[in-house]
Amino acid sequence: MGDDEVNDNEAVDMRSNRNKYHKIRAKKLMAKAEKSLHAKLIMNGFFLKFETSAFQFYQAALSFRACSVWRDAGYCLVRCATLHQYRLKNTFEAALLFSEAAEVFEKIDKGESMKNYKIAISLYCDLGRFDIAGRIQKKIATSHLRLKHYEEAAEGYRKAA
Repeated sequence: MGDDEVNDNEAVDMRSNRNKYHKIRAKKLMAKAEKSLHAKLIMNGFFLKFETSAFQFYQAALSFRACSVWRDAGYCLVRCATLHQYRLKNTFEAALLFSEAAEVFEKIDKGESMKNYKIAISLYCDLGRFDIAGRIQKKIATSHLRLKHYEEAAEGYRKAA
């Protein structure tokens, strides 16, 4: 029985160490991303710095998700999405990232989640991907239905159709 207790304690230590590792890693990646955004580069490296920053924000979001720090994970995903939308002109990637951020924010803040879903819907409509926009709109309507906001749910289902 003593061996089982040791194994359980080791598992708890490993889990807490993993959380600490991911928190530290995510914070370092966020700092690097912010630093590289504000770095002055020659013209050839201009787009590369945005691409590097977007990648680092995404990696930070993955680490924050691994240790269940949802607000920071969502923030990193939104930063990454805005870089893709405005700097890298990659609208489809931005729409994917906004919907991913909305799913993360769904765990903690429904309002922020809805805001990001609406941005994603707008981007998908701009791209002509109405099927994906309709599916996201259906998610929003279902969320309103769960919250017992029946009029908003009906309007959401109507838009999705």
